[in-house]
Amino acid sequence: MKKSFRKQLFIRIFLAVVLIHLVNRITAQIFLEDQINERVIKNIAQSQFHCQNQIGNKDNYFACIKQKGREDIIASLTEYYVLCEIQNSQIIRGNDPVCYKAFTNKNTQATQEKFVYEQSKLVPYKIDDNKWISLQLEKDGNTSAIFLPQKEIDLLVASIYTLRDNLYRLIIPVILLAILLLTLYLIEYFMAPIKSIEKALNGLTSKNLDKPLNLLPPFKEFESFIAVFDELRERLNKSFSQTRRFAAYASHELRTPLTILRGNAEKLIGELPVGSELQIRIRMMGDEVERLIEITEKLLLLSRAEANTIPHNICPVSLSDLINQLALDAKTFQSDLEITTNIAPGIHWECDEGLFQQLLYNLFTNAVKYNVPNGWICLSLFQHESNFVLTIENPSENLAPDLTEKAFEHFYRGDQARNRQIDGLGLGLSLSLEIAKLHQAELTLEVTERKTVIARLEAPLKYLADAEVAL
Repeated sequence: MKKSFRKQLFIRIFLAVVLIHLVNRITAQIFLEDQINERVIKNIAQSQFHCQNQIGNKDNYFACIKQKGREDIIASLTEYYVLCEIQNSQIIRGNDPVCYKAFTNKNTQATQEKFVYEQSKLVPYKIDDNKWISLQLEKDGNTSAIFLPQKEIDLLVASIYTLRDNLYRLIIPVILLAILLLTLYLIEYFMAPIKSIEKALNGLTSKNLDKPLNLLPPFKEFESFIAVFDELRERLNKSFSQTRRFAAYASHELRTPLTILRGNAEKLIGELPVGSELQIRIRMMGDEVERLIEITEKLLLLSRAEANTIPHNICPVSLSDLINQLALDAKTFQSDLEITTNIAPGIHWECDEGLFQQLLYNLFTNAVKYNVPNGWICLSLFQHESNFVLTIENPSENLAPDLTEKAFEHFYRGDQARNRQIDGLGLGLSLSLEIAKLHQAELTLEVTERKTVIARLEAPLKYLADAEVAL
């Protein structure tokens, strides 16, 4: 079983968008901690620069921070600040033990200084196995230092992670829905050019291959693709034209010699003794010649139909009268079949009367040939809105399983015709279909559960001369 391109495209786009989302989430998580650390250090440095004069009084210093800064989640760390002021290596303000341990204890470890904001220097410390960050600012001979435990920053990062994860669990259905809608949009966007090409190619038939595709490439990558199909269309048109010409020429050229053979056969039949073996053989030959003439006539008509060159004269025709007359004649000549009718009166169709009679005769002849012993045929005609519907139904047996699919193919006769040696060429339904198409009619064949076959013809009552024949 072949894979669906649309399905494969959907799966890959969906997975790609999900993967991009997960990569973005993981990347954001990797850099989030560094961003928060940088933001904390910058906030400390800003507050230190603006409020250094208040560092000796913790309450005044925090009031200054609040006045100069802004309220956010980072500002919540101010309550963990340890403030120190040093002059000539002596702590003159700040009674917290951290200050003394940082500046007087020899076991305290301090890393290399680094400028981060204005004149402040970042000096990481490790005091009593705990990590601290310290920002120190020298001004007017004094050094102010602000210490913050690293664990408080880590707890803030952890709380943000927790908050983000909780929020993510709530919005993940919305994210998946958005990804799904985006994927569907992308699929429709990428499939649109393919659909337009498919629509144009579906419109190609044996009767319009001479017309260019008139399909503008949606993207430059499709230009060569469309050019290949247009070249294929031209080659197919040339091939179809040659085939039609051959069939038409062959049928036309065969008519004269076959007519001569038929005339000579009839003359010989008349000259030979009645009932003699030779007369019977000549009569059989004459029948076969007549069969060949019928084949050539129908092949010629089919080739003209496929080339859309059948001459036809459109005029109002009374379908009700024609079908009633057919049923009346059939009751006279088909005494072993029960002929029933359900013909609505006064239905007229704008068509070529001769071609319609040939179509009707072909359908009725098929119903007679493929019937059951002592069977029946039902003819029905009624009007449906601006259309008429003609059905011819008959019982049948040993129906071929591919009847409805192949009934209109050239020379198709089905298993029943071959087994019972039913006379026929397998061209009648093909010709009927071409006549129906010429009149913008739809001809179908249906096999019912009751083992009956229904030939159904539906067409607009008014012939549309300028309408494009739908094939």
